Amino acid sequence: MSAERWAALKELFEQAMELDDTQRVAFVDGACAGDPSMELSLLQLLAHHDAAASVLAGPVLSMKRAA
Repeated sequence: MSAERWAALKELFEQAMELDDTQRVAFVDGACAGDPSMELSLLQLLAHHDAAASVLAGPVLSMKRAA
């Protein structure tokens, strides 16, 4: 991915993160219209972010030290 394309993807990601889930769908459709590759990249990036956030939001496992 070129530096220009990555910069554009990063900007779209940051904008999408400001929106709730229902607004994101419309935003991605409009922002990536005519560029299915950019749309796929943005959706994947958002999905990875959401998955990581859900893991971090879960309970922390306590670790017991062996006696």
